[in-house]
Amino acid sequence: MMTTSVIEAHPDFASEILGNTRDITVYVPPGYEESEERYPVLYMQDGQNLFDPKTAAFGVEWEAGKTTDRLIGEGRAEPMIIVGIANTPDRFAEYSTDKGADYAQFVADELKPFIDKTYRTRPEREWTAIGGSSMGGLAAILVCLERPEIFGRCAAFSPSLWYAGEEFVDRIEKALPDMPDTHFRILVGKNEGGGVMRKGALWLRDALRRADHPRWRYCEFAETNHDEASWAKQLPLVLPELWT
Repeated sequence: MMTTSVIEAHPDFASEILGNTRDITVYVPPGYEESEERYPVLYMQDGQNLFDPKTAAFGVEWEAGKTTDRLIGEGRAEPMIIVGIANTPDRFAEYSTDKGADYAQFVADELKPFIDKTYRTRPEREWTAIGGSSMGGLAAILVCLERPEIFGRCAAFSPSLWYAGEEFVDRIEKALPDMPDTHFRILVGKNEGGGVMRKGALWLRDALRRADHPRWRYCEFAETNHDEASWAKQLPLVLPELWT
């Protein structure tokens, strides 16, 4: 009988690049212990909000473990490892262009090697995804932009592209010809933040269109809030197609 999934904690994970520590939480899928298989990995920002309402910022989790268990059990999603990267008091700087390049280096050069050494991963870029919501969604896009040789898939929920500005989206557009096999998944509510979230997401959608980028999907929701409960409902739309 296959084991159930496990949530493993790696507290106070240190970064020399950023000069700080943060908690890392790892979802290991059912059947991991019985197999010798290797698994794709999804890295997620604001990791304390993913698996446990006790650690979630507003007491509401994404239910990422439960949702992934269900989708794997139904045969709708590839068994995968999910790495929750907790934020720090420097969240806004690390998740934006202020310290975003350093943050990308931390994820790519410090955290990923640790995960690949500790778990049976599929380390290639086509099996390495990064995602997040709000500022975490912006961070996910920025990490893909900074390190496209490492991260081949990006899931951005309500990304705060307005915070980075149109010049950041211009930078993405210029880089897209060198990222033809990077998958982008963008989700946003039409009225989040009075429409400001949608405005930024549309900048990116239009940039992807102008660049004739072959691998992207954009989805709008008529009724959604800028919160964990809404992103929890959107997660099942992304995970089944994350690796396709």
